[in-house]
Amino acid sequence: MRRLTSSRDERGFSAMVVGILATGLIAAVGLSVDVGNLTLQKNKLQKGVDSAAMAVAQDCAAASRPGATAAATARCAAGTATSTAQTMVNGNIVSATAGGLAGLTPANNVLTATGSKSVPMTFAQAIGVGAKSITASATARWDQVPVSGVTFLPLALSLCDYYRDSAAAFAAGDAAVNKTYRYDFYQSSIPLLGLSLAADSCNTPSGTVSMNKGAVWLPGLFESLPNIAGLVKQDGDCSFSTNIIHNVSGLVSALGVLFPSDCHAKVLTLVKGNTYLFPVYKSNPILGLGVNLSLDVDIVGYAKFKVTGYKVDGSLLGGSLIDNQDSSQPACVKTVLLLGNQCRAIQGHFVTSVKREPGIQYATKSSTNLDLGAVAVKITE
Repeated sequence: MRRLTSSRDERGFSAMVVGILATGLIAAVGLSVDVGNLTLQKNKLQKGVDSAAMAVAQDCAAASRPGATAAATARCAAGTATSTAQTMVNGNIVSATAGGLAGLTPANNVLTATGSKSVPMTFAQAIGVGAKSITASATARWDQVPVSGVTFLPLALSLCDYYRDSAAAFAAGDAAVNKTYRYDFYQSSIPLLGLSLAADSCNTPSGTVSMNKGAVWLPGLFESLPNIAGLVKQDGDCSFSTNIIHNVSGLVSALGVLFPSDCHAKVLTLVKGNTYLFPVYKSNPILGLGVNLSLDVDIVGYAKFKVTGYKVDGSLLGGSLIDNQDSSQPACVKTVLLLGNQCRAIQGHFVTSVKREPGIQYATKSSTNLDLGAVAVKITE
């Protein structure tokens, strides 16, 4: 005869089963909480390492500029950079360790920042699961330079002016000496006439460059032409798309009287104290005379420029002069014979930048894609 189990035994067995299941359920819930926290901590660590890579790459981009101060260069050394990275990581996640920056120099153009953290398994440790180590890495580059796009104004600054003045301006920052860059006939003095017939020359990393003098308006004499390779006019309001191109003939005139009419109103919206991206050009003196017509021009890169003042004039005889100079800035006055004040210029100084400009295309810097201080920093992985 089969022995019947008493209700007391059944209750005991049920309690044992429930206990086992409850323990397993609690362990499963605890493990899921720990795994969820592990994922959260991993995401925070990745954001911290991304921020660290960007911050250090920006410091290294600034340190790579000609004329960079010793303090700027030191921020790209491994010790200081690791301290910066640690600060950025800690801003996103506590008790993590930043690293991976040994051997860092401004000339590298690339760095990989790393981060690690030990995350305790608060609940899972009850079943023998120990702390888990999480890691993250991010690679940043500072070798991307502008190569094409629509700048605020189609006004090109001189490559020689850039190489003469940028290093000192970069080193001085906002304390830089402001200069006046003219785009009129009268940029150098010839007795009685004051016409600009002198060529310019300067030393660049690739050698000595001889070219015309002063800034130029890219539309110039040819502003009525809708599309030319490398210089594409957009619809209306002084908007041109420029590319880095070479040996282009018949595109540009810097004659003061050929100030592009559709750019006059836009110039007046320049904000003193703001920085703008400008194309940078070089040209060859026409027939060896150096006449500042800039009909043979290379657009060689783009530079950031802080505007402290400007002067425009829409008339050959002086007309209605728009004077938005700061009285503390270099003067822009030149009276030639009886033609009145024909000075047209933009004032300010070159600055560095590590931010991407809207509407501008970037590519890796090279012998043809010059780094003129407007390098962009980006995370690559």
